[in-house]
Amino acid sequence: MYLTILVTILISIFLSLTESWQVETGNSIVNAIFGGVSVGLGIGVIILAGGTTAGTTILARIATKYLDVSTPYALLFFDMIVVAISLTVIPLDKVLVTVISLYIGTKVMEYVIEGLNTKKAMTIISTNPDKLAKAIDEQIGRGLTILNGHGYYTREEKDVLYVVISKTQVSKAKRLIKQIDKDAFLVIHDVRDVYGNGFLADE
Repeated sequence: MYLTILVTILISIFLSLTESWQVETGNSIVNAIFGGVSVGLGIGVIILAGGTTAGTTILARIATKYLDVSTPYALLFFDMIVVAISLTVIPLDKVLVTVISLYIGTKVMEYVIEGLNTKKAMTIISTNPDKLAKAIDEQIGRGLTILNGHGYYTREEKDVLYVVISKTQVSKAKRLIKQIDKDAFLVIHDVRDVYGNGFLADE
C-alpha cells in the first residue's frame, strides 16, 4: 500500500520533470519498441519490489493472488481491455502500435520479475548432513529442510537436505559442499516461484 502511494507520487514528479524531453525517431515502430522496453523495465522493478503503479497494475496483482496467473500477462490482459475500448476513439493503426508496445513491455517485465529472480533448489545427500546444514545456514544464510530417506538397494537410512537459494549463491554452495563432503550427492533444480521468508512476498 505504502509503496503504491510512493510510486504514484514519484511517477507524477518524474513525468513533470521530463515533460520537455522528446525523442523524435519518425518511426512509430521504433517508438513502440523503445516505449515497451522502458515501461517493462520500470513496472517490472516496481512489482519486483512489491509495489504497483495503481490502475491496472493493482488488478493484475489481485488476479495473480487469486487466480495464480503471471503478473505481466494479467497486466497485459487488463491493458488490452482498455485498448479494445479505445478503438472507438483511436485509429486502428495507432491501436496496433500500442499492442506491439504492450507486448514488448510484457516480455521485458516478465524477464525482470522472473528472470532476475531465478532461484535454485538443492537436494543434497551426504554422510555428514548436520555439518553441511550448519555451514549452509551460517555461510550462505539460507535455512534448510531435512527429509528422512533411505536407499532403495541398501535400505540404509539417510538424511536428505533440501534448500532453496539464489542463482548467485549456487557456486558458493557447491564449493562449500565439496569442501565438507567431496562425495556428497547433489542435485540442482530450477525453481520458478518461491514465496516466503527471505524471498518474494506472496502476491
